[in-house]
Amino acid sequence: MRKLLLAAFGLMLLASFAQAVHIEVAEEVVEECILEMFAMQGGTTSPPPGTHVYECGDTVMVEAIPAEGWEFLGWELEGSADACDPQENPCEFEIHPCNEHDHDAGFAAHFAEEDNGYQPPAAREVNIEVLPEDAGPGEPGTIHVYGTWENSCVPEYVDHKSYPTLFRIETVNHSETCLTVLTDFSFEVEVEELPEAFHVDVYYESPPEDYFALIASEWFPLWLEPGLHMLSVPGAPEDASPESVFRRVVGEGTFVIYEYVHGQYVVPTEIDPGRGYWLYAFEKLPIEIPRELPEGKYTVALDDAGWHQVSTPRWMVGWQDVTFQKGEEERSLDEAIGAGWIEPYAFRYSRKAEDYVSIELPGTMAGITPWYGYWLKTREPNLTMVLPLDESHFPGAPGQS
Repeated sequence: MRKLLLAAFGLMLLASFAQAVHIEVAEEVVEECILEMFAMQGGTTSPPPGTHVYECGDTVMVEAIPAEGWEFLGWELEGSADACDPQENPCEFEIHPCNEHDHDAGFAAHFAEEDNGYQPPAAREVNIEVLPEDAGPGEPGTIHVYGTWENSCVPEYVDHKSYPTLFRIETVNHSETCLTVLTDFSFEVEVEELPEAFHVDVYYESPPEDYFALIASEWFPLWLEPGLHMLSVPGAPEDASPESVFRRVVGEGTFVIYEYVHGQYVVPTEIDPGRGYWLYAFEKLPIEIPRELPEGKYTVALDDAGWHQVSTPRWMVGWQDVTFQKGEEERSLDEAIGAGWIEPYAFRYSRKAEDYVSIELPGTMAGITPWYGYWLKTREPNLTMVLPLDESHFPGAPGQS
């Protein structure tokens, strides 16, 4: 009987406890991340071009798929896509939130047509400018393309496509034959809203020869965001002083800039496009766009053994295309590492992570990107770094990641 009473009492306590205590189980909130995929001329991507939604923290595999007769050049990366190397294909990464763009990860696949032996008509000059010259982010502008060709196969404007930091202009030659004459050309593309930084690619198509190629590419970083940057400035303006390049007086309230020379930081008197600099902007800074860009081979003196801030003065150059000279001897990147001339790694600064991103140099397919400064350490003094500028390694967009 006592056991029955205790059991009944226990049931009453449980019932009372269940009535007195209200237990709520909150629904788990799943944070969604947006992936944007873009594919330039010559291929597609997986996932296909467009917008895709994933759970933040998911592992995502992306792949560039060249069309027949085309080859993959590299990725243009934004947001958490920075975890991938620009030449890694396919690439697997974790997607995470990014507040700098309207998407959390962005991939733009670039392709190039495989060499079929056809040589396009030579361009004497292809120029790109943005009008008006003082046009700022969010404002309307005009992209003016003009130049001179050595034949009558004059590029004719067909269409343009806008990507987050890229304006792709397509031109076409409808002529059946080309005459050996000098011909001027000019056309304009109206843009409703200019981004803060972008580049323009001009492509030439010649249907009679089934040829399609990039004929001009120019960078247009209009403004530099406030904060710390390890940067370079492509081009060679006539007045290379910091005040002229950034159109502001150096000092508290505008910006301060330093370069690393002979083992210490000093204020530069002029900006060398082949070197990197530390710059802190107290406000948005306009950048003077150089109209003359270096060509051929560009050399950067690495006088002391130790750390150097380097970059590329025109467009992206592959690390494997860089050579190093010591006296009359010249070695490739991997040869210079094997000979003990330079250390087998380099670093760039990521504003998003507020930390360095390391690059393992031996056998790397990565490139030196304009607008970024890189740390490179030499073991031997009196070296010269040689950057070939005849052809872009991969025309990526300037970034402030």
